Amino acid sequence: MKMKNLTSFVIVLLLSSQFSISQNLKFSIVGEPQISWMNPDIINVESTGAKLGIKYGLNMEKYFQDNYAFAIGLLINNTGGSLLYNDTIYFRVSDTQDTLDASAEVKYNIQYIEIPIGFKFTTNQIGYFKYFAQIGLNGQIRIKATADIESSEIKNAKINEEVSLFNAGYHIGGGIQYSLGGNASLQAALTFTNGFIDVTPGVDNEDDQNPTNARLEDKVILNSIALKIGIIF
Repeated sequence: MKMKNLTSFVIVLLLSSQFSISQNLKFSIVGEPQISWMNPDIINVESTGAKLGIKYGLNMEKYFQDNYAFAIGLLINNTGGSLLYNDTIYFRVSDTQDTLDASAEVKYNIQYIEIPIGFKFTTNQIGYFKYFAQIGLNGQIRIKATADIESSEIKNAKINEEVSLFNAGYHIGGGIQYSLGGNASLQAALTFTNGFIDVTPGVDNEDDQNPTNARLEDKVILNSIALKIGIIF
């Protein structure tokens, strides 16, 4: 009889702990229309335009206190921007190396697998609403990169070797959640992402007598502003 009572107690305890864990987990499906741009830090390369794109995927939030959560996601990120190169450069397009004349504008289209991680800080519910702030890091793996170069009549050409395989940055943002009843809610947030890794690794110069053709010291980071819209359940 005692063993039966002990077994019943353990089963109840396990079910209770499992329920508690599930209560602290929140999942969301998100879509994030965004404006992204490439920001160079050298004088012979200029940013000439932004790109409209979208991120989409899944997020998970694990609350370790009522108003504080660890957040992680898995997203597909379609991003990019435009750069104007004021010097003649070597540029690898579709596995061949071309020479682009000075003042060539390259429109980059980049697709990443993105894993954002960070912390979310949420207010208590006020009516149907909660307000939150979020901060963290974004790790990215390039899965596709193409370019349009009007001056060379290049359209949607592969440029994987011209874009770094890995990228990283930090994000910060805030927004609101609207309760739909139960555990479900709608969320909307505005998020700024700032990169800190060079996304254009450049090409070694084969002409040592003409160093202007090399891009060994350039650094171009990728920035974006996104409107996150999602359903939390």
